[in-house]
Amino acid sequence: MFDVFVYGTLKPGQVRWPLLKQYAPAYVTRCEYPGYLYDCGDYPAAVFTQNGSDTHIMGYSVTFLARQQEEILATLDKVEGVSYDLFVQKEIDVAVYAYEIGPRLLSLSLQLCAAEDALFSWGKGKGKTHV
Repeated sequence: MFDVFVYGTLKPGQVRWPLLKQYAPAYVTRCEYPGYLYDCGDYPAAVFTQNGSDTHIMGYSVTFLARQQEEILATLDKVEGVSYDLFVQKEIDVAVYAYEIGPRLLSLSLQLCAAEDALFSWGKGKGKTHV
C-alpha cells in the first residue's frame, strides 16, 4: 500500500477528485501534515515542513494498492505539471507522497493562505468557495 496526501483540487468532492477515484482507493482518511499553503487563485500550493511546525495543511490521505503506485504517480506528475516545474513530487512520510510548490510557482509573488483557508475548496474557474 501507499498513500497520496491531497489538500486542494484533488480532495474528495473537488474538481480533480475523479482522477484519483478512478483507481478505487482502499481508504480515504482525513489528516494533516506540517506546512503551509500559497494561494495560487484557482488552486493552492503546499510547502511541507518538519514535525513541530506551528501550521498544518488539512487534507486527506488516499490509500492505494502498491501495484498501482507507478501509474498513479505518473498520472499525478502530469496533472500537477511536474515537467513544467509547477509542482514537485515529495515523499512527506514513509510511503506517503504529495505535491509541493515547484520552482516556477515559487518565483511568483504569491500570498500565503490564512489558516482558515483550509476550509475552502479550489476549482478551476470558480476560485475559492467555502465548504
